[in-house]
Formats: sequence, C-alpha cells, structure tokens
Amino acid sequence: MMRTSMNRTKIKICGIKTQQDIVIMNRTKPDYAGFVFFEKSKRHLTYDQAADLLANLDHGITPVAVCVSPDSARIEAIARLGFPIIQIHGNLTNEMIEQWPNQIWQAVNVEGEDLPEIMSHPKIVGYVVDGAKYGSGQSFAWSKELAKACVSLPHLILAGGLNAENVCEGIQLFQPDIVDVSSGVELPEMGKDAAKVEAFIRAVREGA
Repeated sequence: MMRTSMNRTKIKICGIKTQQDIVIMNRTKPDYAGFVFFEKSKRHLTYDQAADLLANLDHGITPVAVCVSPDSARIEAIARLGFPIIQIHGNLTNEMIEQWPNQIWQAVNVEGEDLPEIMSHPKIVGYVVDGAKYGSGQSFAWSKELAKACVSLPHLILAGGLNAENVCEGIQLFQPDIVDVSSGVELPEMGKDAAKVEAFIRAVREGA
C-alpha cells in the first residue's frame, strides 16, 4: 500500500534552541518545528525561552512541544504556551491524554525488529517511530518487515538518525507522512547548521 510520495512528505526540524535557529526555520520553512522540554537533553528549553522563540516563528510553521513522560504541571505549562501538538516519549497515560487539550504524537521507540505496542485515542493523530533512545541521533534497524508494520499506523513520523544522505532511502522504505530530524542538521556545539537544514529539506522535497 502506498502511503505517500516523496514530494508530499512533510518535514519537522526538531530541537530548536536559539533565535538563530528561528531565523533558519523562517527562511527554509519546514512544515513543523520541535521545541524540547526535557532537562536531560542539551536542547531543553525553559518556558520563557520557548515563549520568546515561538513569538518569532513564522506562522506557517507548526510548533510541536516534545517531552518525555510529562507530569501534570508540565502538560499544563506547555498548553499555556499555545502548542497545537505535543509529542510524548516514554510513558503515555490516559490521564495525560485527557489533560492535554490538543493533538498528540506518540513516540514509538524501536529496540528490535518489532513495532512496540501503541495507544489508540482520537487525540493521538501521529506516531513517531524513533530509535531506542530519544535524542541520541541513532537510527533503528530499518527492514522491510518493520516498514510493513508501520504501514498500519494512521500517521507515520519517521525519526532517528536521519540526515540529508539517508532520508530519501527512509522515505522510499517507510513512506512516512513526516520525516523528523534533529542531530542530523546540527552544528557540533549547539544550534542548527543552515547548510545542513537546507540540504535536508532539498533532499526531501526534490528527492536529491
């Protein structure tokens, strides 16, 4: 079953950290930009930092809040910032789903060759298939069997170790609705590399 074609695959650039990152986003115009709320990540933002970044983000780019097993206070704070989508790694409970007022992307961390169990709920509109450890920049073992299992997901976001060199292969195999990149477009120290962002977006949109 064909899920999508390469030139219709949407793009999420995750781990937005600085105002310069926002400048790059506004110039290159991915479909989504991810903002991380997880203290163990080098991309973690305070709520004030996130608010400042969101204020300058192009309105045509959809912001996504990314967190890991968030507690009630975190969900409430992120909701106040006005995010239309929350991407949840780790534990996802019915209580979280009920508290969050908008759409949810559930992260599915693949450790072997099988697709882990997923939750089903009207608010869950996407599934982020990622490597075993969130934010590691490491991919999972791509296989035709796993790709076939992913076809059953109603909205697939492919993540984990993507870059301009391998994203076309991932699209051809998994036919995702969205591709999600972070470390694959970063500078060695911190922040996004404009040239890498441009190359990634060009690879997806032009099949280069």
